[in-house]
Amino acid sequence: MRNVIARTPAVLGVTAAVAAATVTTAGAATPDGGHTAQVRGAAHLDWDGEHTGPWKSDLWIGVDGARATYPDAVAVVPSAASGTVRVKHRFWNTETRQEMTAWFNLDVDCVAVGGPVATITGIVNQQHSPDQAFLEGVRVGLTVYTGAGEQPGRVGALRAGTRDAQIPLCASTAPAWPVKQGGYKVRDR
Repeated sequence: MRNVIARTPAVLGVTAAVAAATVTTAGAATPDGGHTAQVRGAAHLDWDGEHTGPWKSDLWIGVDGARATYPDAVAVVPSAASGTVRVKHRFWNTETRQEMTAWFNLDVDCVAVGGPVATITGIVNQQHSPDQAFLEGVRVGLTVYTGAGEQPGRVGALRAGTRDAQIPLCASTAPAWPVKQGGYKVRDR
């Protein structure tokens, strides 16, 4: 198991570096006629933005071989999905020197791709958070935009509150956090 995500009482973060974002839009048909969408990569995100308070953070999200196979080119629900997403969030107070790290790993259960954008969901299978905000068994959604030209990649995330109130497969938010370092590769089906 790999450690991936971190969360603070009010901040979610992830740290890591990877190669620049690239998009490949031609997915390949599987031997049985299905189509596979894929996402991989890792990035440090600009989680703090213009925040000027004493709390700072480093958010890293890594995607290892997230893929989903669809029965045909127009299906909206995959017939199979696999892969791992790791999130790590380190945060610290510049005045008190207090520091915390939270992380979680997801088993991917859906990948949906459209051009340079991918939405991934997965179930938390392992986690550590100082405030215990993330629970094993909860579905988390992640949206990745690879960027274009001078425009950086971006990431968005959504978390369900409990195991009983899950978000739907392949559901997430708009990608709001800019990539500072690293990136993702997306292959459309």
